[in-house]
Amino acid sequence: MLVDAAIEVLRIPLSDIEATEEYLGCVGKVKNRLIFLLDLEQVLTKKEIEKFKYVCYK
Repeated sequence: MLVDAAIEVLRIPLSDIEATEEYLGCVGKVKNRLIFLLDLEQVLTKKEIEKFKYVCYK
C-alpha cells in the first residue's frame, strides 16, 4: 500500500494483539496505546485489492 507519510512503524508481538469483530481485524496494545489493525480485505473493494497486488508484485 502506498502512503504519503508514516509517523511511526511498530512491531507488535503477537501476545499483545487481540482479535476483534467486523472489519476492524485486531487491536494491538503498545504501552498505554491501542493500535487498530484493519483487515484490508474487509475495508477495500476487490478491485482495490487487485490493483494493490498489481502494484506490489510487478
